[in-house]
Amino acid sequence: CFFHRKKFLEHLFGTRDMTDRGGNREILLFAMYHVVTNLLDSTDDAQKYVLELNASLFDPLDEDEIERCIFRQIDRCHYRFPTENFLRIVNASEQEREFFHSLSKRRTLQLERARNTRILDLYAKGLSVAAIAREVGCSRPTVYSVLRECKV
Repeated sequence: CFFHRKKFLEHLFGTRDMTDRGGNREILLFAMYHVVTNLLDSTDDAQKYVLELNASLFDPLDEDEIERCIFRQIDRCHYRFPTENFLRIVNASEQEREFFHSLSKRRTLQLERARNTRILDLYAKGLSVAAIAREVGCSRPTVYSVLRECKV
């Protein structure tokens, strides 16, 4: 989830007008910090990433302002945004929403393919369906379904 949100935000940073001091930059930096704090190992790494992103903007925000309005706010409140709220916060247009959902679908398909490959590998090694389900972290019916789809 956070991986494709990060990709989506990077897309927005590359396609939106970032000279608007009244909105785009603050909102997108806020959303990016929220996303990368869930992806990176430490808040220091996340803050460094957002500060580098800010520095790359045509008219960057003051670092004290970012510290006060973004870092402290998110670190204190521990926000969790469902997808629809996330899209509303970044003011995504209909076209941007379609792009976001296409990223999400691609990522889901990649994860599903990786899971299915793992199931087939474990089955080829002789593991039982129950053992495969435990190892992969899915249900036994899912393992049966993958095996049936692949005609194993």
